[in-house]
Amino acid sequence: MSNIVQPLPEEESGLFRRRPDVVEAFRTTRRLELMQPDGRVLIAEPGEMVVTGILNDQYPVKYEAFMKTYERVSSSPYDVD
Repeated sequence: MSNIVQPLPEEESGLFRRRPDVVEAFRTTRRLELMQPDGRVLIAEPGEMVVTGILNDQYPVKYEAFMKTYERVSSSPYDVD
């Protein structure tokens, strides 16, 4: 059995840009367990960002990756246009 990942069909492969969705996030100071809708548990380590996605799911993102991927639109989730 091969360990090579098979590419998606041509119509589902290519370059993709993240949609400009606004998400809520915070930087955690302690280890957190984040329960996923499918029952898995993801661990957020101190210093990582915890993002609440558009489906209300939470997931950890390394701080450096978060800073390269997201930009602040407001310091309050209630100030977004």
